[in-house]
Amino acid sequence: MKKLLLTTSALIAFGASPAFAGPLAGVFTWISSTIAAGGVAGALVQAAIGVGFNLLATALAGKKKGPSTSVQSDVEFGDDTSLNFIVGKYATAGKLKYRGSWGKNTRFITEVFEVSSLPQGFSDVWINDERGDFTGDIGYVSGSPGGVSSISKAGSAPSGKVIVGDVLDNNNDGGNRLWIKWVDGTQSAADPFLKWAFGSGDYPWTSAHIGTGKTYAIVTSQYDKDTQTSLPSCMFEPEPLPMYDPRLDSSVGGVGSHRWGDRDTYEPTTNPAVIAYNVARGIYFGSEWVYGGRNLDAWRLPLAEWVAAMNADDASVARSGGGSEAAYRCGANVTVDTTPADLLEEIGLASNMRFAEVGGKLKPIVDVPTAAVLGITDADIITTESQSLTPFLPISSTFNSISATYPEPDEKWSSKDAPEYIDDDATDEDGGRYMPTSLSYAACPYAYQVQRLMRSQMRDYRRMRQHQFYLPPDAYALEPLVDCVSWTSERNGYANKLFLVTNVSKTPGMNVLVTLSEIDPSDYDWDANYEKEVTIIDPRPSEVPTQAITNFAAVGIAIEDADSVSRRSAIKVSCDTDEIGVTNIRIQARLNGVIVYDETAPFGDGGPWFVHNVIGGQSYDVRAELLSAITPLSAWSAWVNVTPPNVGVGSEDLAQYIKDQIAAGVAAADAASEIENQVRIAFDELEKHAEDATLGLLDGYRKDQKNKGDIARAESELTAKLIEGQEALAEAKLELQASIGETNSLVLAEQQARADGDVALANSLNAIATLVGDNGAAITAEQQARSDADTALAGQISTAVATAGTAQATATAAQTAVADVNGKLGASITFRTKAGSSGAELELVAANDPTGESVSAARISAEYILLDGTVTAPMMNVTRLSAITATLGHFKSAESGERVEIKDDFIKVFDDTGALRVHIGDLTA
Repeated sequence: MKKLLLTTSALIAFGASPAFAGPLAGVFTWISSTIAAGGVAGALVQAAIGVGFNLLATALAGKKKGPSTSVQSDVEFGDDTSLNFIVGKYATAGKLKYRGSWGKNTRFITEVFEVSSLPQGFSDVWINDERGDFTGDIGYVSGSPGGVSSISKAGSAPSGKVIVGDVLDNNNDGGNRLWIKWVDGTQSAADPFLKWAFGSGDYPWTSAHIGTGKTYAIVTSQYDKDTQTSLPSCMFEPEPLPMYDPRLDSSVGGVGSHRWGDRDTYEPTTNPAVIAYNVARGIYFGSEWVYGGRNLDAWRLPLAEWVAAMNADDASVARSGGGSEAAYRCGANVTVDTTPADLLEEIGLASNMRFAEVGGKLKPIVDVPTAAVLGITDADIITTESQSLTPFLPISSTFNSISATYPEPDEKWSSKDAPEYIDDDATDEDGGRYMPTSLSYAACPYAYQVQRLMRSQMRDYRRMRQHQFYLPPDAYALEPLVDCVSWTSERNGYANKLFLVTNVSKTPGMNVLVTLSEIDPSDYDWDANYEKEVTIIDPRPSEVPTQAITNFAAVGIAIEDADSVSRRSAIKVSCDTDEIGVTNIRIQARLNGVIVYDETAPFGDGGPWFVHNVIGGQSYDVRAELLSAITPLSAWSAWVNVTPPNVGVGSEDLAQYIKDQIAAGVAAADAASEIENQVRIAFDELEKHAEDATLGLLDGYRKDQKNKGDIARAESELTAKLIEGQEALAEAKLELQASIGETNSLVLAEQQARADGDVALANSLNAIATLVGDNGAAITAEQQARSDADTALAGQISTAVATAGTAQATATAAQTAVADVNGKLGASITFRTKAGSSGAELELVAANDPTGESVSAARISAEYILLDGTVTAPMMNVTRLSAITATLGHFKSAESGERVEIKDDFIKVFDDTGALRVHIGDLTA
């Protein structure tokens, strides 16, 4: 017999306090308001039963719960959401905390997702419907955020660069499109990348945005018209929250460096008992309480029972086909508005673990006890007190098969149906009737563990017999949910049958009212042969199809004229025509490794298609792809090598080409000659007028001063005349003269401004002259501006003349500009020098006629024209080219199409399609 071990004083240690404020209050006080008669001790007993002596029955009872601990697949927004953290293996879409764009043309978008309110490492991520494919490189940037057009990558970021995040290959279309940076909650400063990208603006990320203790992911994406047209959806899998494991604490009898309260010594775990222990004792960040028990004394969680539960969870279970896994693991997304009692119940359901409160202590029990602590017979039952038997449940609560769902990590954490478990023995007992039920294992993301849970819990549920009777004081020490008894009963046909003690009520006189439920430890035995195959459905959508090209062919051909004469070389391209949705074909040809042809043509009825402008006898590589309206993706054919036939130049080709070249040359010469004549006529008239005026000034001055003697004279005159409505005139004149004998000098200036009803005119004439005997020098400068309703004209000319007897030298410069209301424009600058019989000219002229042609010309005329440096010209036309030695370089009559090319070692003639017709000299050039 077990001795009396408990003291009633221990039972009152759990008085209720504000929500989750006292030791274990979060686990037990949630039901205390519903129980008054039984007092605190009664509430605790009922709480122990509420956590469940039969896990399946508790799950099916449908007790109202608070917030769910299941996978959060949708992103949360706003700051009014509860704090959360991840225990065990689990996933969450997180909470969107920030979004901004940056880069050249704002091509990059960065989002910040809070994943956990506690520090947690990174495990994995889902991008849309596939797992993250990390390349192992780091993405980094530098410079100004607005000028970045691409993100560089390397195995490690160079010093001084800003790290964007780890590079992913997801949605790759010829370049990376995704980067993720994990901030694990241990940070002590704001993220450098976020400060760099968003340090200014309406919503800046400043140095104050540290997020101490918060785990968040920085996701950067780049738009791509084919693979990433919208923001990616993410599902984050952090590492399990590090937790204290007393088995790894040498200070409490374990082996290891774990110490309660020193989070740096904790390790990530998926062990349900370890997680439950930490929840019961309290989840803290540093010294700040976050969730669960608060300031709970360690003795209230007796290590013997907790370590046994932890070891039972870690026990190895054989897998079908080899290998093994831990018996029980779990995971959950915990929000702090979830009651700890609900969380422990969810964890218990996922790991066959019950929780019992005995004497102010919380004890876990995994599966069921396998050994009895007390043996009884019918003679031990106090027959003077009442007895009851519940042999079976009502038909409405009787089930023989179970279906279940669970979060499947390999299907992006979607809810997946586990293989149904049907208890064949129970079905036979129920007369062959199929009586199903179902439930969800939200905290068990392990497919084969779910199968073990379904089998054991259904078989345990079918143990329906419950007895209630009184036992003598020898049973006073029995602990509900912890102990079991063996009962040999002739009346009931029991032979050492095991019963779990589910309730103990003490009565005056030390007798004990016990409630017993039948159990069989073999219900929890597992054989690998029980395992059913689990088929994982890839959550990725069907891949976008790629348009292929089949039976692609390319051959060289000769294009014939109407007389069946081969005139051109070409390449004929063909492929299968039985295609749906194809709109175009893109063809490429390369010569010597360089793409020389890249064109898209309508697919139409399926070709064939021709590549022109090829050189006969040369080896080309040709390929093609089909462009479809159904899919944006297409595949190139392989390169096909083809050599088109060498079709020579016929007499028709050469004759026509030469004729066209002559005609083009004549036309160009005529145009140039016409421009030159117009310029020359205009300049000759202007020059003659200026030269005559200057010479006339000297001649007149010479005659006027003859025999006049010494003179010093200065005269000026200003006049103005106005005839209202008809004419306005203003004039100014100045004359300065100085003469001593035959030494003479003269300065003249005349200006006139005139306006009538039609014309505005302004003239200016300035002249200076000197004369000594027969030697004279003079400079005249005449300017005129004239405007009327049709035309605007501006011109100026200056002439310098020097004479010595009959010898004469002149230099003239003239500028004119004219525009009329019809858009005709003209401008010219002319320089001319004469010295006796020698002369040199430079003429520049430009003209534009909106209804005709725009022309420009430059003309240099001299006996010798010397140019220093390099002369670059697209075209040269000379009557005779003479040189002692010369390197010709590469002359072309045109850049493309019909042309003649001459180089040091070859002459080539091309027709209007660009095809080579004549090749003289180095045939390999």
